[in-house]
Amino acid sequence: MSLITKKGEGKSDFKSEDLEAYPSEMSCLTAFDDLFQCYSVVGQFRNVYRYGEIDYCNSQLEKFKFCLKNSINSEDIKKRNIQLFYKEKLMMKKQEGSSEDIWKLREI
Repeated sequence: MSLITKKGEGKSDFKSEDLEAYPSEMSCLTAFDDLFQCYSVVGQFRNVYRYGEIDYCNSQLEKFKFCLKNSINSEDIKKRNIQLFYKEKLMMKKQEGSSEDIWKLREI
């Protein structure tokens, strides 16, 4: 992920008005809870049941690590980094596709 580390540095293709639609706050405690839930027996059982494989919890771990690293920044940089994090995460999710790409819409 490309994040802003200092004032004035970062990706130029991200406009500030584009980022306003994304959350600007992130709780490290919530990120840790999500990671712990994923690693739990119930979380792993749910993933095996739904997808047929064990989840290595990469997205939850990435979010928790990001939150810890971002917590040392100033408030304005922290806010922008969080918005960039959520924007890039959404862009990656859209690239993966969904089950809606497979099914055809039927009209009655």
